[in-house]
Amino acid sequence: MTKATSTAQDSSIPVIAAKRLERLLARDARIGIIGLGYVGLPLSLLFAEAGFRVTGFDIDEKKIADLEDGRSYIFRIPATEIEAARSKGFSATSDFANLVQQDAIILCVPTPLNAHHEPDLSYIKDTARAVAPWIQPGQLLILESTTYPGTTEDVLIPLLEAGARDGLKVQTAGTPAEEGVFYVAFSPEREDPGNTQIARSQIPKVVGGHEPIAAKLAAALYGGIVSRAVCVSSTRVAEMTKLLENIYRCVNIALVNELKILCMRMDIDIWEVIDAASTKPFGFHPFYPGPGLGGHCIPIDPFYLSWKAKEYDFRTRFIELAGEINEARPSTARACSSSACPTSAISTTFASRPRSPSSSSCAAKAPTSHTTIPIIQPLVEDVTITSTWSQRLSINSKNSIASSSPPTTPTTTTLTSSAAPS
Repeated sequence: MTKATSTAQDSSIPVIAAKRLERLLARDARIGIIGLGYVGLPLSLLFAEAGFRVTGFDIDEKKIADLEDGRSYIFRIPATEIEAARSKGFSATSDFANLVQQDAIILCVPTPLNAHHEPDLSYIKDTARAVAPWIQPGQLLILESTTYPGTTEDVLIPLLEAGARDGLKVQTAGTPAEEGVFYVAFSPEREDPGNTQIARSQIPKVVGGHEPIAAKLAAALYGGIVSRAVCVSSTRVAEMTKLLENIYRCVNIALVNELKILCMRMDIDIWEVIDAASTKPFGFHPFYPGPGLGGHCIPIDPFYLSWKAKEYDFRTRFIELAGEINEARPSTARACSSSACPTSAISTTFASRPRSPSSSSCAAKAPTSHTTIPIIQPLVEDVTITSTWSQRLSINSKNSIASSSPPTTPTTTTLTSSAAPS
């Protein structure tokens, strides 16, 4: 008896879930990934490489055309990887009707901040409304988008249930239902663009199910592509885990950015200080100063928790102070480029730091050399964020219904406004 069969026949799992679980463990499942940006596309390729049948979904028709023609629109992903995935069955579409064929559906959509540094969940909400009519009994839905604790339970699930046809509901804790349910989990993305030292398949995935069956299905899904799936007790714990990871970096970057300014005034080389501290084999992890925060996560994610904390009458002072320091770095860098600061110490320079054991010796050595690295604009070609997300989802939903309508035509998929839902 194979592992897949023996697990699938676990009496604690209803038949509708057992069939999906067996396909997941055998890597014979169909995986749908919504949002083919810097998270969704690499994830799609990883699943395809592992042998899963993968369909990517996106509202950007240009992305679909590029992928179907074997082209890449993300600079770090060569076209050869797209072609390799296509040779293994990977396809891309904007037709959400194809969601009915999937065993698992993963949502990888943007979660930005609005002008007031408050969470903008419109992408999650609009995608949930567009997905809901196509959900099938026994399917697994996973949210990977970084967000505050409670989003999966309080925002995503109610929208999915409201739009699902035939009265489908999310399986809750308690006696497993044999029919009429689907499963929901949260697993935060851990994409590290540009990291060539750690393979994506070696990065463990944290998984939090809305209840135990969802957690088991999600662990089986990710266990097929990464070295380890780490199950936690709930979606809220998984959501908080991702925020802790990014807040840890944000706060420590702010600390070293502030120390950089102080060291400049004290005529101390901060790079030498960090190198010396890094020789300690425990209790210290090096962070390096720079002109400010970049990327898609660190400048944004901590504020999701700050906003949510207010609901509990709590102020996250560390997060707010770190954000204040890091946001001020570009102006500080400009100020330090004046004659008031030593040219070799401006914050747009980065030290060439030897990492050999001899670098920690007391032998005489030349002063640390610095190489100036220009400040460049962030790369945005791999993420499509548009104010007309809702409108475009509406068009795709309508086209899907027209081309392949479920038995009961849903009426909740029409999105008529490009504004974020209230």
